[in-house]
Amino acid sequence: MGLAVALSVGAVACGDAVEPQAEAPQLPPVESLNLDLGFFETLNSPQLSESGTHLNFLNAAVRAAYINVAVVTVLTPPSRSTWL
Repeated sequence: MGLAVALSVGAVACGDAVEPQAEAPQLPPVESLNLDLGFFETLNSPQLSESGTHLNFLNAAVRAAYINVAVVTVLTPPSRSTWL
């Protein structure tokens, strides 16, 4: 295995050296760098924030509690009283 790795590294290192380019690549136009962030403004409207956020939080809390109980149950070592 080590021989194969050594030969493959040697084969990759034996290539021709890459020469630098004479000119730098052209930058993209400034207009293409503008971002439309209007999407975030519509998410902060009061109608969306009051609709069902508490249900999402409750759902996540119940799932986290269930996963916590499952992990603790699996990872807890058996006590001495269960060996009898």
